[in-house]
Amino acid sequence: MKKQLLTIFLLCLFGVQRLLASETTVDSLPETSPFSPVEYRAKRTDFILPVALITAGVIASQTGYKDIFPFERSNYRSKDNPWEYIFLGGIASSLFVFDHYVKADHKPFDRSMLLLGSAGLSIIPAYILKENYGEQRPDGGEKSFPSGHATTFFMVAHVLYKEFKNDNSWLAYGGYAIAAGITGSRIIQNKHWICDGLAGAGIGILGTELAYWLYFPVRNFIAAKISPVWGENTSFVPEINPQALCLNLKIRF
Repeated sequence: MKKQLLTIFLLCLFGVQRLLASETTVDSLPETSPFSPVEYRAKRTDFILPVALITAGVIASQTGYKDIFPFERSNYRSKDNPWEYIFLGGIASSLFVFDHYVKADHKPFDRSMLLLGSAGLSIIPAYILKENYGEQRPDGGEKSFPSGHATTFFMVAHVLYKEFKNDNSWLAYGGYAIAAGITGSRIIQNKHWICDGLAGAGIGILGTELAYWLYFPVRNFIAAKISPVWGENTSFVPEINPQALCLNLKIRF
């Protein structure tokens, strides 16, 4: 869990840097508020799938049908694969590295905050459940329910979907394919039951939906407070050079 949170945090910092770099020009910089209001409306239907996945996972884990359908397991017990974190970094960095080729729904700063908020609202609850649920892993280990990998990968995949679904379907849905593949590999390697993967995927998607629902009202409230004092004599200017990365506030008297 700690490695996953660290990966997400570093990628959020990368997203902020991308925002600053995109607003930097050689001769001059735009002197406009970076906190202009953004409209976002959550739909109730967006919460149906994650709630259904979590419900199915919980019911299956409590009724003895942890694998949902017949699945013959081996006695194989694997170690964590470092390639999983490389895949995680790959799909998360996709939120920022394709800005010149596809159009995201929100700016890099917003994407960074949404990714960080989604991580907090999904990985932390999954960690609390894992510590207190007491489910044994198929390979004999502890803390099986829910799958932390499924939570993290589907959380990132859902952010990717929400940002690029209107411009690039390959990028929007590609994250789900990787998330499903990683979750499936954890099940095959006897690290998790299928119900762990279902619940983890639901928590990851639900955390993302909650982050989007909560973030923009807070962001726009801050924007409303900043806008009245952001006039012709005040400007926010990012500066990037080989020696430093600076955020400058200019006030003309």
